[in-house]
Amino acid sequence: MKLRLLLLTFLLVGGALVIGWLFDKQSMLAPTRDSFQIPDNIDYYLSQVDYRAMNEQGKLNYRLQTPYLEHYIREDTSLIQQPRFQFLGEPAQWMIRSQKASLQHREERFELTRQVELKRESRLNPLRLSTSLMILLARDKIVDIPQPLKLTTPTLALQADSAKIHMDRELYQFSGVKATYQPVAREPLHEDS
Repeated sequence: MKLRLLLLTFLLVGGALVIGWLFDKQSMLAPTRDSFQIPDNIDYYLSQVDYRAMNEQGKLNYRLQTPYLEHYIREDTSLIQQPRFQFLGEPAQWMIRSQKASLQHREERFELTRQVELKRESRLNPLRLSTSLMILLARDKIVDIPQPLKLTTPTLALQADSAKIHMDRELYQFSGVKATYQPVAREPLHEDS
């Protein structure tokens, strides 16, 4: 009698364990209802974006490339992954990139975050700037940097607490600056003999 009771207990416990294991395995494999719900605030998403914005004169103002963008209709904002901007102009071409960005469509205001880099590609006066946060007013070609930044050129290494840059006018405003200037070596003047 004790043996039967012990055997019945083992069978019931073992059966319960097997049934519990099977249900647990199925629940891990079966998708939950929430995992397939699309947020009701996203009205579209785009992949492999190559967007070109024109200025009032009908010329290319800037080019934006990104592998992924999703638009949120209620806020009229977009979240952008790995954006790359290209601003053409004289005398320099500007490039901006980051890991993430958000776009407020009405103001054409981009907030770039994580590994933000701005480059001025100019044969005579190139520069590279890096920071963790940058506000870009793309229509006006204005960059506002409210975070610490590092800027390097062939002759200058600069750190600042914040900055504002007008790309068209090549106007730079920095606050809290620490800089090192390295003059360019010049050839000595040759006298005619």
